[in-house]
Amino acid sequence: MKVTTAYRMKPGAILVVLAAVTIAASCAQGPATPTAPSASTTTAALVAHDVAGGQQSISSASIQQQLLLTKTCGAIDHCTVMTSSAGPIPPGSDIYYSGPLLEARTTSRIVVTTPAGDTATGNCSLSYRSFVGTCVLTGGTGALAGLHANVRVFVVDPDNGVFAWEGQYHFVH
Repeated sequence: MKVTTAYRMKPGAILVVLAAVTIAASCAQGPATPTAPSASTTTAALVAHDVAGGQQSISSASIQQQLLLTKTCGAIDHCTVMTSSAGPIPPGSDIYYSGPLLEARTTSRIVVTTPAGDTATGNCSLSYRSFVGTCVLTGGTGALAGLHANVRVFVVDPDNGVFAWEGQYHFVH
C-alpha cells in the first residue's frame, strides 16, 4: 500500500522556508563556535526562486573571516580590547555591557566603540561560573556598518580579567 501526502505552499511560504534553511545551515559550525556561521560560507548573494520563477535577493554578504581579540575587563560593564590579531575591531576599542548583569550569568546588550568612533552592536551571554559564553554582533556604524559576527568568549587570565573573543565575521552589504 502506497501512502501519498500532498502539501500545497504559497509562493511566499517557499521563500520563508528557503531563508530559514539557509540561515540554519549557515549557523552549523561545530563545538568550537557554537553559534557561528560556517567558515566555509562564501556568500556573494543568496537568491530564492518563487513558484512563478521570479528571483528575490535575500541578502548579500562578504566572505567569512576570522575574528580574534583579547580584552581586559576592569569593571563588570566595561572591557577594553588589548590585542586584535584578526578582525575589524582594533586594540583600544571599548566594549560596554548594558545588562542585565546577574549574579551567575550576564545576558547583555553590547556596544563596541573603536578609537575612530565606529560602533558595533549586539548581544553577549557569559557564565560567571565557567567564564565561557558567546557574543553575536548584528550591525554597526562607520567602518563597522553591516558587521555580523559570532564569537566564542572564554577566559584567558581570570586573575587579571583577561578574556578572548574567537569566531567568524562578515559584512552584509
